[in-house]
Amino acid sequence: MVIYSNGFHCFGCGASGPLSMIGLTEEVEAPPAEPEDLEAAMSYIDSLPIKKIRGLSFPSDERSYFVRWPDGSFYKRRFFDPGSAKYIGAKGHKKPWFFASYVEGADTCVLVEGEINALSIAKACPEFTVISPGGCGDFSSKNARKISLHSTILYSTILIIADRDAPGAEACIEMMSLLQGSGKRVVAHLMSPDANEVLIEQGETAVQREVKRALGRGLENGSD
Repeated sequence: MVIYSNGFHCFGCGASGPLSMIGLTEEVEAPPAEPEDLEAAMSYIDSLPIKKIRGLSFPSDERSYFVRWPDGSFYKRRFFDPGSAKYIGAKGHKKPWFFASYVEGADTCVLVEGEINALSIAKACPEFTVISPGGCGDFSSKNARKISLHSTILYSTILIIADRDAPGAEACIEMMSLLQGSGKRVVAHLMSPDANEVLIEQGETAVQREVKRALGRGLENGSD
């Protein structure tokens, strides 16, 4: 489960809602963590062998694999043991926006829920800039506002992709509200299964087809 400043989302049962549903108040804050030595962590990650996992390539040790931010500003660690935490990020460091790919001169920017989904789309669609604000809750954050500003300045088309569930739909609405009035073409698309599952099960061509179909069709009802 992940807890945000204004709500929570459980990856086990799919529940989402305000903090009051789990007995917390909006004023509750996590205690500050001692900042991790990020340079040392990145040095360790860079020393690891690269393995093919979930159709992508990640530095991995015997217990986990690492999603590394390209500029070295953050990482996420995913343990293989299903009984362990799903993800652990760099302790004491704020998670920046994740550029899965940056294509100079690209016409389209794809904003994606989840870093691994973003990497899957970047692999299948190398002609687009692909960015992830993070999970659903990050689509309404200050970080997302920076991404929306970046995307509206540089691109004429912005495609928002999230999982086909209630949190994913809410994330699309949040990001579209940030982009409202930008004068750009903004398209939202909900994927089921997610982009990484499509990559694993059907290959890069299927991911590319899904993304381009979304760009051609727009929202589920056929409008932008």
